[in-house]
Amino acid sequence: MLTRVEILRVSRNIAPGALEAESGISRQHLLRIRKGEIEPRRGMIAMLVSAFRHLTLEDIHADDIVELSVEESGPWRRGPRHRTLLDIDAWKREADAAAELIAGLKDVPAPEWLDHLLTRGRTDAVVRALLFHARSRIDQQPAYAERVFRTATSLAEQLHSARPAYRTTLAGRAWLELANALRQLGRYTDALTAIEEAERRFEGEPYATKELGRAWLTHGTILVKTGDLDSAERFLHRAINIFAAVDDHRRIARVRVVTGGILFERADYVGAREVWLATLPVLRAAKEKHTLAVVLLNIGLAHVELGDATAAAASFEDALTAFRRLHCTVEVLRTRAAQVRCTALFEDRDAALRAFVLVRRDFERRALYTDAAMVDLDITEALLLPPARARAAADVAARLPEAFRRAGASREAKKAIAYLYEALSAGAAEVTAVRHVRTFLERDDERGIPFVPPEAS
Repeated sequence: MLTRVEILRVSRNIAPGALEAESGISRQHLLRIRKGEIEPRRGMIAMLVSAFRHLTLEDIHADDIVELSVEESGPWRRGPRHRTLLDIDAWKREADAAAELIAGLKDVPAPEWLDHLLTRGRTDAVVRALLFHARSRIDQQPAYAERVFRTATSLAEQLHSARPAYRTTLAGRAWLELANALRQLGRYTDALTAIEEAERRFEGEPYATKELGRAWLTHGTILVKTGDLDSAERFLHRAINIFAAVDDHRRIARVRVVTGGILFERADYVGAREVWLATLPVLRAAKEKHTLAVVLLNIGLAHVELGDATAAAASFEDALTAFRRLHCTVEVLRTRAAQVRCTALFEDRDAALRAFVLVRRDFERRALYTDAAMVDLDITEALLLPPARARAAADVAARLPEAFRRAGASREAKKAIAYLYEALSAGAAEVTAVRHVRTFLERDDERGIPFVPPEAS
């Protein structure tokens, strides 16, 4: 006879390894719980509830996964929620109906998605299906994923029949996923707005304490991208306190990865590399394949800054292999762009210039206009390497204003591009000027931070 833990796991197609990783319970101990050989203690019940909530996005409670006394939970199968939870046929019918409804969105104009769903499927199953559907496409089609997540945020707020705590948490998850999609698109100001909406829903809700930790981790990650490093440290410190309290070593390692990013932004490339190298054993043990690939890419970037072309090339190749296995198309392109820049800096500039053109085209095909514009900046930098081809660099810089306008650049970003173009046209720009502008553009988030030209050398 199957235990409730096992019935729930099997019915939701959750792999034992995924439950082990998310709960933090060892494989042997978890297997004994699943088989009913031991009863989990209170702390482990909480860990399992949190894991199932995150993996299924459902309104999971302790008495859904373990036998509690009548005094604690009442007659277990009395409520409709429990009938749906472990009535696998009913659950599958609901999930299939939600999947069919979402598949039909391809025939509906995007602005009408919400109205279409409100009239046909205002259920939490549809919100969950939207989130899972968009999450699987965030690397290949981030712009599409953003539209789906945005629809999910609106639909989740209107689940009036759902338990308030669950409705709030599901809406928060939708906002959190939306923030990640916007971060992928390079729209950091919008991403910060979305993550603040997620935090507003998670804060003060005991049901969502660990979700709040995840939101703080995402918030800190976005702030690193914008260059607000002191604020990023504060959010990461909050996140690590939650993850340490629940022994979530995987996410502690993720926080360390972002901490390494702060050191990198402060030009402590040796320190950043050492922090990232220290996270590799934990990420490998936890089978955190995507984060591991990101760290390999980051280590390669640190090697570039330290002038170690051989080590950088090896790290980039390892990252490329990992991202390809995960089918992370966007990350493959970004790794490829970093790899080509390394080639331009240390090996064959002409070969790199040809490769940059292909990478830029692939970014544009996926509507990643900021990434495409940054490739133009990389091309400009490569052309200014000795022996400099200043006229060709100025020709490339002439298309930078339109490229960054298409990417939604801020007023100050446009000033930075204008400065670079004017300097190139006058024959006064050097590689250091391009790198100064790149650093500013990578951190620009439309907060109005003024662009300051580099000091004359």
